[in-house]
Amino acid sequence: MLTSVFHAHFTIDRVEAFDPSLLEKKFKVTIIDLENSSKGQRDFMLTRYYKPVCWEDRAKLISEVKLDAEYLSKSGLKVLRTKLECLSRGEGMLSDDEYLEVHIKIDIPPRLYKESINYLRELGLKLGFVLSRNPYSITPTIAKIFANMRFKSGLPEEGVKKVDALVEILKQDFNISSLQIERVVYDSNYGHDSWWA
Repeated sequence: MLTSVFHAHFTIDRVEAFDPSLLEKKFKVTIIDLENSSKGQRDFMLTRYYKPVCWEDRAKLISEVKLDAEYLSKSGLKVLRTKLECLSRGEGMLSDDEYLEVHIKIDIPPRLYKESINYLRELGLKLGFVLSRNPYSITPTIAKIFANMRFKSGLPEEGVKKVDALVEILKQDFNISSLQIERVVYDSNYGHDSWWA
C-alpha cells in the first residue's frame, strides 16, 4: 500500500491570539504574504505534520484534522480554513475535491530583492504563477520567495510537466533551492484565496 506523509494548514484570523502552549501539540506558526501584480493577502497559519498513513486511510485522517480544527476553535482561535495535503509528483487521477499546489522556492540576494520581485510579478502574469513569502524570512544574506501554481483539472502529469518547464525558465535567472508539489485532499474553504488560481 502507498504510504503518504500529510500535513495540515489551519488558517486563523490573527496571530496575536496564538497560545504558545499549542506548540506542545506540534503546531507551527507560519505567516505568508501572497500576491500578484494587482492583489495580495496575508495569512496566519498553524501547521501540523501527521504520522505517515496509507493512502487508502486518508478519510480517517481528514476526520482527525477536523477535530484539530475544533480543538483550535475551542482554544479561542477563529479558524478560517483547514487544508490537508501531502507531497506528490502527480500520481493518480485527481478527484473532484482535490487539486495540486506547487511551491518553487527561489533564493534572492537582498540587494536584488526589489528588482527581482518586480520582474517575477510580470513573469507570473505571463506564465500563470503568483508569489508568496514569509515577511520575516529576509536575512542580510538571502531572501526567500516562492512561485506558486495550482492545477484543479486535467491529468496531474500534465501539471507536473508545466511545473518542470517553469523551473527551467526560472533557473536561467535565479537559484532554485527547492520544489514541492502537494496534493490537497481536503480544503474546508477553497474560496479563501481562490482569486489567484
